[in-house]
Amino acid sequence: MISPETLRRYPFFSCFSHVQLDELAMAADELYVDAEYRFFDEGEALIHFFLLQEGSVKLTVKIPDRNARQTMAMHVTGDLVTRDIAVGTLGKHDVFGWSALIPPHESTAGAQALMPCQVIAIDARQLRPALKRDCQFSQLLTLKAAQIVRERLRVRRIESLAGYVEHT
Repeated sequence: MISPETLRRYPFFSCFSHVQLDELAMAADELYVDAEYRFFDEGEALIHFFLLQEGSVKLTVKIPDRNARQTMAMHVTGDLVTRDIAVGTLGKHDVFGWSALIPPHESTAGAQALMPCQVIAIDARQLRPALKRDCQFSQLLTLKAAQIVRERLRVRRIESLAGYVEHT
């Protein structure tokens, strides 16, 4: 558990009530990780979502490895050899692992520390009873997750367009 006051300092948690912050704080722990630490991989069941206090994290997705021998059977079964590519970098105060809040609770990307990091890890499973009791809490947390998704899509679209413009 961490102090609710610790959470209140971060923009992501600024609109939650005292009671909601208490629920979040009871489900939270501080975590220190080394560079290269894998928080989770794409497609993995997620238990925690994270607030990055210090450090930098890259988001990754898997793509087929063009250098690996891929058979037709591998294509049919979906057992292709893949490699990770970076699709974004997160910094101080960013939230990641939001998929822990949204069924089916599977990660849509991977996350890896680029340097030593300090994070707050919030156990989404511990929050579920409070979210069932308090529909405003549930709606607010879902809205905050949707805002993260919206912003990341906006950034990816801008990056894609910048790449397109450079090549035309």
